Amino acid sequence: MQLGRRLGFSSASSETGAAVRAFRIIIRVVGVTALLALLTITLLGGGHPLDVGDRAPATHGPSIDGMAFDLASWQGHVVVVNVWASWCPPCLRELPDFADAARRWDQHDVRFVGLTVDSPPEKVRQMAERFQLPYPVVPIDEATQRAWKATSLPSTFVLRPDGTVAWSVRGAIQGRELDDVLQDITR
Repeated sequence: MQLGRRLGFSSASSETGAAVRAFRIIIRVVGVTALLALLTITLLGGGHPLDVGDRAPATHGPSIDGMAFDLASWQGHVVVVNVWASWCPPCLRELPDFADAARRWDQHDVRFVGLTVDSPPEKVRQMAERFQLPYPVVPIDEATQRAWKATSLPSTFVLRPDGTVAWSVRGAIQGRELDDVLQDITR
């Protein structure tokens, strides 16, 4: 009680009681938020990207244009896999670079695929048309996203012809960074 009075608090003060209750609520909200964040990271693969040399996960399903897609059928080719969402600004900023790179690398037999997560199909179609993506765009479920360990978006993977990861990055790719990677891999 003496310490409280020295600090300017009174035990009878309703303001102090309200402040303590508000502080407790804030602590609970922060604690619950931290636990939810930890659970999300754990469920999405523990925050560890696929390592170089890891085999790419099985990925198949209909593309947004209704065509069947199966990543296994592209074995024997270098493949660029870009995981993105229509609501992700960094993802949308890099799509024009991916479209350009896909056109440049087509003559070198490099294949591209976009995997979309948590995005409405109509919005994905609009983005594919807006950015004139010349490659298949395939919606994936949470299990496939976890298999790719794409815990942040965008995430990009370059696969060797044997289907193993040669390179990966979390976050947007800048300019011609992908060209440098593909030049090294296709030599």
